Order: sequence, then structure tokens, then C-alpha cells
Amino acid sequence: MVHFFMQKVFIYYESSKNKKTVSQDNFLFRKMCDFIYTNYMNKLTLENIASMGNVSKSKAINIFNKYAQRSPVDFLNLYRLKVASEKLKDTEQSISEIALNTGFNQPSYFNRLFFREYNMTPSEYRKS
Repeated sequence: MVHFFMQKVFIYYESSKNKKTVSQDNFLFRKMCDFIYTNYMNKLTLENIASMGNVSKSKAINIFNKYAQRSPVDFLNLYRLKVASEKLKDTEQSISEIALNTGFNQPSYFNRLFFREYNMTPSEYRKS
């Protein structure tokens, strides 16, 4: 599910880079997404994301709702979960290490979000 969502966002993102006329909101969305993609492992807040686009928190929320149908923080967490799912498949790192390395400060919160998104625990996902 996350993979499908991220794939759609990536396709949209890549196709919009080729258009000569890009709306200001689209430009800001891409700029804030680039910030998330580059800094997802750090502690990020709505304020950090909005400041990257030089917009208010409410404007950032509106832009993300328009282009991603999610809040900036939900978008960030989904991206973190996608990266974590790839690390679960491709590395031998512990689940706690993966959680911390993808920006989740509490492994229990990571486990809860992971289960909500993938309908299985991180360890079940790794085994499947």
C-alpha cells in the first residue's frame, strides 16, 4: 500500500519536473518533499517542513493535502515506513536500529505505525 502510494507520488513528481509551467504550490510541494526525502532520518516537525517551503504550517498542510492527500507529517511517516520496509528486506539490522535510523525515536511507535500500514509487525514482515 505504501509502496503504491509512494510510486504514484514519485511518478507525479518526476512527470511534473518536465513541465515548463509549474504552479507555485507544486513547486513548494516538490521542495518540501525533497527536504523530507533528504532528512527523513532526522527529527522533523511540521514547522521544519513548512519553513523549507517558506510557508506557514497551515499552507504546508493545504499543499500536502492537495498533492498527496495527506498531512506533511503523515507523508513523512509513510516515507519513513517505506524506507524501513526496504531495510527489513535488505539488511540484517535489528528492528530497533531500523526504527531509529529511519527517524522513529520510539520503537513502539514505529511498530504501531508499521502494523497499521502493513497489517503485520516488522518481524512478521521480515520473515515473509
